Order: sequence, then structure tokens, then C-alpha cells
Amino acid sequence: MSYLSRPFSEMRSRNTIYGSSYNGSYFKIKCYNKTLETKLHYRVALNENILRFEIEVNDLRYLHQRQNTIPVVTYRDLYDYSMAERLFQDLLLKYRKIFKAPCLSDLELTPRDLRLLAVFDDPKYLQECKRRFHETYRKDRKKVKEILSNRAGLKIYDEVEQKLITKGKYLLAS
Repeated sequence: MSYLSRPFSEMRSRNTIYGSSYNGSYFKIKCYNKTLETKLHYRVALNENILRFEIEVNDLRYLHQRQNTIPVVTYRDLYDYSMAERLFQDLLLKYRKIFKAPCLSDLELTPRDLRLLAVFDDPKYLQECKRRFHETYRKDRKKVKEILSNRAGLKIYDEVEQKLITKGKYLLAS
């Protein structure tokens, strides 16, 4: 849904949505169905379902100018185990900061909360509300963050995070 209250945009091929992405100034986050993307772009059918979550770094200042620097300068640095482990921890941190679209049947919400989630789900309408009603926008944003942070115990998100951790450990071990 959003990364630190900034909305994701849809990844689409013609009229088919196959994922979503966030474009920041230093990095891009993408989460998409790799099986569907391969079928739409390359007309190749894969036998297994693959969910791909990736972070594309556009500017190395993102890695160098921060509290816990990751000193990647050359491609050879990516083969260093400690660098790969730091990059993996950064990926997990980014995943945890993403507010996922909740399954509304799993949450007990009031009608007002449902309306707030609907407003924050539409980026165009959200920008208009932010511009015209900036005082209530701040209060509403806090409420939406509270609603979405309560989704932490939902089973589906924990399963995806566990699969990310398992796959990351497997790739680091090999």
C-alpha cells in the first residue's frame, strides 16, 4: 500500500496489474508476481509461482551517507559475505516499513476507519485531501498508521516475511 505513508504505484502491462513499486530519490522498491510478469512481457510460462521483492539502488549515497554505512563501491564488494548480509538486513527493514493492504475481513474496523483506509488507498484523492485539508490529514495519517500497524499479527504477512528470511539465509549460505 505505502512505504512510510508514501503510496506505491502500480506495475502494469497493458491493462493487467502484476505488482507495485515505490520510487524514492535514492532507491526503488518493487514487489511483483514474477510468473505473471514473465508471461506478459516475454510470453514464457513458468511452472511455479514466484513473488519477487527487490530494492534497486539508484544512488550509492543512499548506502554511504547513513548511520550504518554499507561501503559498496565495486561489484566485487557484493561478493563479500558481510556486505551481502548488511544488504539483506536493509531489505528486511524496508519490507517491515511497508504498510501492506490489509484484508478488511481480518480487521475489526469502524465505518470511519474503513473510509480513512479508502481515502489513503487512492493516491490522487489523497494528494487533494493533503493539499486542501492539511490539519485533518495529519490526524488521519496517524490514525491510518495505527490501523495498519495492528495488522502485524495477521498470518499472511508473517508467512511472506518468513519466506523472505528463509530465502535470504539460503542465498547467503550458498
